[in-house]
Amino acid sequence: MYKYICRYCKKPFEHQNKNRQCCSRTCEGQYKRYNGPLFIWKEGYCFMLPDISHPRKNRFGRVLRSHLIMEQSLGRYLTKNEVVHHKDKKMWHDIEENLVVMTRGEHTSFHNKERYK
Repeated sequence: MYKYICRYCKKPFEHQNKNRQCCSRTCEGQYKRYNGPLFIWKEGYCFMLPDISHPRKNRFGRVLRSHLIMEQSLGRYLTKNEVVHHKDKKMWHDIEENLVVMTRGEHTSFHNKERYK
């Protein structure tokens, strides 16, 4: 038997298999939901699997990683009128210093000014 600490609930457990991450299927499902793989869309946007009740999830249950980062920073969900702008225009570069929350109107105005210089 191998001794482990569950990556989700942090409880110690023993299992006969090597490389076990979680103590049960329930914890494993929750751990994968919060720490699962990134899904990268063709334009470079990164999606993640948040908790089940997230209001901005798409039909596959995924949310943009940039939105999750800014929501965590703000301590609230983004409204439908808010978008996250990447300062360096690299959609995969989701660090808090590179992200700005704008209204849809501000975001459109910003890009129109840039486009018609």
